[in-house]
Formats: sequence, structure tokens, C-alpha cells
Amino acid sequence: SIHCPTIIFFWTPWCLSSQKMMDHYIRFAKDNPKEMTYIAVACSSSGLAAESRKSLAHVITANSWREDLIVWHATSDCTSGQKTGLDTGRDRHIDLTDVLGIAGVPTLLFINAEGHMVWHGRY
Repeated sequence: SIHCPTIIFFWTPWCLSSQKMMDHYIRFAKDNPKEMTYIAVACSSSGLAAESRKSLAHVITANSWREDLIVWHATSDCTSGQKTGLDTGRDRHIDLTDVLGIAGVPTLLFINAEGHMVWHGRY
């Protein structure tokens, strides 16, 4: 497959800055659909119970953030210091936001076509 740069946007549905940035992120993705891969990661500090997932899906669809299927939507329901249930062979805690150095939201990561993180910025 052809590799292209990727932009990963970390956000939370309750953060107004995240929502405003998401509007811009979606618009940029729609204007440049073939140049990059776009991923939006909704971060959660309380896990994603069924009701939370339903609420998140409503926020995404109500704001038309999924209309064109250009942006891949994902969640990070791990919180710092919690066990993920993944068997890593060691008693370790894995948190995507810790691994990638996400200190808060909204945050953007740019990954080049070779798979290297080339920029990490927080609004």
C-alpha cells in the first residue's frame, strides 16, 4: 500500500477548544482528502461505558464530523496508571497518551510517510 503522512488529533468531547479544533480538523481533512491519513482520538478519563460511547457517537454525528468518512475515529479509554488488560508479558500499564507524550487536549501529532513523529503540538 502507499504510505502517506498521518495527522492524529487527540480531543475530548466536553472540551470546547477540542470541539472548535475538531471543526477545523474536519474541514482541513475534507479539503485535502488524498494528501494524508486523518485520525481523531477521543480521550476519556473515565473509560468508555456504553452510555459514554453512545454520547460520543452522538457528538460526532450531530456535528457532521463523520459524514465523508475521511477521518478515522478512535478512542483512548486508558487512563494513566490503570491496567489495560493487555498481556504484555510483564505487569505494566500501557497508556497511549503516556507513550506519545500527550499532556492535554487538543493535541495534534504529525507522522511522516516513513512512520516517524515529526511534530507534536498542543493548542
